[in-house]
Amino acid sequence: MKMIKISKSYFLIMPVIALFFYSCCTNNIYSQYFRALGGAIIGLLISFILIKKK
Repeated sequence: MKMIKISKSYFLIMPVIALFFYSCCTNNIYSQYFRALGGAIIGLLISFILIKKK
């Protein structure tokens, strides 16, 4: 069960990380919003995973 949960969270995280890196490569107005949004989502997911492990 744990492996399935981890893979599901990775499926949610991967597109966010992809958008985050894409926005870092491109430099327009929208990339700044994507960077802020991506950073916030990644931070929330990491903290959520760390809390769940405890």
